[in-house]
Amino acid sequence: MTGLELIAVVLAAMLMMTWLARRLRLSEPLMLLGGGILIGLTPHFGRVDLPPDVPPSAR
Repeated sequence: MTGLELIAVVLAAMLMMTWLARRLRLSEPLMLLGGGILIGLTPHFGRVDLPPDVPPSAR
């Protein structure tokens, strides 16, 4: 998965979770935290590799 695709998926998930939290009248940070945990546990998003030319201080 390219970096642009990853950013688009994460941004779309954030918008959807924020909308859902407002609709269900739940705490937005709690909904975003739960959604982030679920995205992190998904095998497809479990490993993100940085290109080798990124300096160590930027990691």
